[in-house]
Amino acid sequence: MATLEVPEKLNCNVLLTQTNQRILEACMLREHTLKELVEELHLEMSEVHYRVQQLIRAGILKVAREEKRAGRPIKYYAPTQQNFFLPFKDTVYNTVSDFVSQQMEPIMRRFIDLIFRNVPQVGEWGLSFGLQEKDGKFTTIFRQEGKHPEGLKGEEMQLRYRVLAMWQNLSLLPEDARSMQRELMDLYEKYRQKQNSDGEKHMLGLFFTPGDFQDD
Repeated sequence: MATLEVPEKLNCNVLLTQTNQRILEACMLREHTLKELVEELHLEMSEVHYRVQQLIRAGILKVAREEKRAGRPIKYYAPTQQNFFLPFKDTVYNTVSDFVSQQMEPIMRRFIDLIFRNVPQVGEWGLSFGLQEKDGKFTTIFRQEGKHPEGLKGEEMQLRYRVLAMWQNLSLLPEDARSMQRELMDLYEKYRQKQNSDGEKHMLGLFFTPGDFQDD
């Protein structure tokens, strides 16, 4: 995988923009004209033109060929190479953690918004502090100060409305942790294969690593 070399550090950051990534992806699959990018990505011509010029100046896209016609020729754009490696030192981010944190913030906000949107409003939302019935551990959870019309609560409500959000410290032996990781990956793959074009979209995130929520 080649390293992207650009004359200015600022140009490296054009690849961090999602819209630019979509344009690059389309041009990697096949050569595209500006008009084709507008139609496929549902963007305005002015924005596509601006972003393609950005990517050209950064050395990421090039004019692969021109098709002659009356007036201006039609230009087809393609990537200058099929893979790009962008060192974090050449971006506005200092570390991988800085980049991932910035990328995750809008995703987590969207996830949380959807949870509260999908669960019916039966009372005022707030934080509940107390000991769990299952293991007696102190926990902090979001909940509503009110009762569901059908008497649903806890896991029953989660299953009814297909929502789940859990953060938990687990003390596991390495072999048990690997088994859990393998089972989670197998479970994800099982249902990934069951995807159906008639199905409803669901957001899913899996996070698993040695450590805990306390600072080192």
